[in-house]
Amino acid sequence: MVVDLGKDVTLENLAQNCKMIYEPEQFPGGILRMDEFGVAVIIYASGKAVIAGVKNSKDITEIVRKVEDVIEKHCKEEL
Repeated sequence: MVVDLGKDVTLENLAQNCKMIYEPEQFPGGILRMDEFGVAVIIYASGKAVIAGVKNSKDITEIVRKVEDVIEKHCKEEL
């Protein structure tokens, strides 16, 4: 499932502030594991995300909401 989060994401800040795997030399996206849903979310700097491993389509809205919350909380631009 591909979703558009509607804004650019600073992956470096997100990786420093939460448990996200981000190695830009190897792959352009960050991998955020959401164990409560059993999924992995690949987040790109463009704000696009791929949700992998969704077993129940009813969970998609809640997963996207939680990803947006994580980004809002942990992805602050440094001044």
